[in-house]
Amino acid sequence: MDSIRDELAELEARLVDIEDMAEDVPPADTDLPETGQEDAPAGLEMEYGMEPVTLTEPEIEVHDIETRNIRQDIEIREEEGLEDAAPLDAPADTPGAAVMDIYSDHEAWRTDIPGSELKDIMSAISLNDRALFINSLFSENPELFVSTVSDLNTMSSLDDAVRYIRTHFPDWDMDSDLVYRFMMEVRRKLR
Repeated sequence: MDSIRDELAELEARLVDIEDMAEDVPPADTDLPETGQEDAPAGLEMEYGMEPVTLTEPEIEVHDIETRNIRQDIEIREEEGLEDAAPLDAPADTPGAAVMDIYSDHEAWRTDIPGSELKDIMSAISLNDRALFINSLFSENPELFVSTVSDLNTMSSLDDAVRYIRTHFPDWDMDSDLVYRFMMEVRRKLR
């Protein structure tokens, strides 16, 4: 029982110490703004030597922009007889030619960089690609595929190969993905 009285006296002493500490702490400042308010606490400017900042929308100067009316341009061109004139950026040797007409011989397989150089086109074509080429490009005729690849292997220039393909296979779409894959293998042989 004495030990309980000693512990109780010790707890009462601690409680008195805690109450004394609470009296030493200054009261909380109730003048602080609530969360979300844009104003800084009073006296902050003085304490840190900063001036208050106000946010304003930037002023945008609007200049007069001269715009053309497309219909007026068309009417002027029709009045002056310019509707059949060549575009300003058309090459001089092809007046009035469209861009697609000028670059029609520039298929993607002509400009893309092929893989490493080959001695034999057939060695670069995988079994899956052979089946795909035979079924799609060579009308399911494997002999035609083999003879075409062997003919292409004997050629010395890409222009000869393209001429051969355009002559023997006029129905090929030279811009299709399948022809692209085939021609990239041909380009590896005929650079």
